[in-house]
Amino acid sequence: MRVPEWPNVTVVNELGDFSLTHSRLAFIDGEIDPWRPCTPHSVYASPRKDTTSRPFKLIPGTFLPRRPSPLRKPDDLFRRSPSL
Repeated sequence: MRVPEWPNVTVVNELGDFSLTHSRLAFIDGEIDPWRPCTPHSVYASPRKDTTSRPFKLIPGTFLPRRPSPLRKPDDLFRRSPSL
């Protein structure tokens, strides 16, 4: 299998883009996540309600760290890069 030269974003966008929703699908982001503009919590997305069946949580003043890499030492996990 080859990695395509350019991703087929049309297939992904057909799932709903910012309006993607499904029962029991949760969106949880930090207010200052660097990827927030690409999520349903983006300022460009329509507002939506937070419900029990479709959780929609924006945690104020935080960012959610990315998953730890198995190549990083445990004491490096929460060290911020100079760009933050």
